[in-house]
Amino acid sequence: MSNLSTTLKKLLSDINLSEAELARRTGIAQPMINRLATGKNANPKLQTLKPIAKYFGVTFSQLLGEEILPAKDELEQRSVKWYEATLINASDVLKKLNNETVEAIKTVTTNVHVSESSFAFLINDDRYEPKLTNNTMLFIDPETSARNRDLVLVLDRNTNQVSIQQLIVDNNDKYLKEISKDPELHTLTDDSNLVIKGVVVQTRFDYR
Repeated sequence: MSNLSTTLKKLLSDINLSEAELARRTGIAQPMINRLATGKNANPKLQTLKPIAKYFGVTFSQLLGEEILPAKDELEQRSVKWYEATLINASDVLKKLNNETVEAIKTVTTNVHVSESSFAFLINDDRYEPKLTNNTMLFIDPETSARNRDLVLVLDRNTNQVSIQQLIVDNNDKYLKEISKDPELHTLTDDSNLVIKGVVVQTRFDYR
């Protein structure tokens, strides 16, 4: 077994991470991660090692077993932090905003810092195309302050419907721009029927 495979197995063990999850978090294909961990590929390309070393916060020499690895507690601090959010059905977003009990599909992770009240859902239609395609996962954080050009989750208090729009800030004026092929611009005021209920802190499209 190569020094690389020994080191990679130790790194995975030290922070209790699976090969599959490392693959997802680094963008390296899982079969490649497995070949590295089992020693079947002892001489990988630099572009394969770079995201792995970056994720664990180690040097190439440490990853290749040429230098001593950081202690386990230090390694946990160095590695990229991941946060959890509850994935819910798109049809349950309004219930979630109203603090009603909704069924969680599963827990999903993100490398963006999110609050405990954050949640995620999958777009299940083509209304936001081409900017956001069907099956794109949106991570929503109700506690994040919206800034200019942010995508935001908007509640229309007149229709009791939610949608994704873009916040436009122009000096002291604020607008909400629809995400559509022919977007309309709505002025956002304190007494507006449109209310920002959360910020899209990350979008993700998983092919499998």
